[in-house]
Amino acid sequence: MEAIRKKMLSMKMDKENAIDKADQLENQLKEKDTEISQKEEEIGDLQKKLQQVQQDCDTAQEALEEANTKLDTTEKRATDAENEVQAQLRRIRLLEDDLEQTESRLQDATTKLEEASKAADESERGRKVLETRSIADDE
Repeated sequence: MEAIRKKMLSMKMDKENAIDKADQLENQLKEKDTEISQKEEEIGDLQKKLQQVQQDCDTAQEALEEANTKLDTTEKRATDAENEVQAQLRRIRLLEDDLEQTESRLQDATTKLEEASKAADESERGRKVLETRSIADDE
């Protein structure tokens, strides 16, 4: 009977130890569940932050593309304007050369006109002299 009593006490002790162990494991399980919930919340927060960062990155990328497009357009306009300025400068040089040639021809024509005018004046004076002589000879 004593052996049965010892066996019962031993089983009672094993039962209490098993219950204590189960309580400890349940507490550990609750702690781990709490940790898992906290980690899941952290993961959710991090995912939200990641989405926001990705949206910010996409927005920045779009702004960069738009700025590059505007820059390309502006550079093209600047190049076109520079080419137009160069074309106008060439045209000005050609017009200046043409002006110099025209002024030179005008100077030559003016000189010839002055010479022709002097010759005409000389001829007119000679005609008048001859006409005066002719009238004097007739009288």
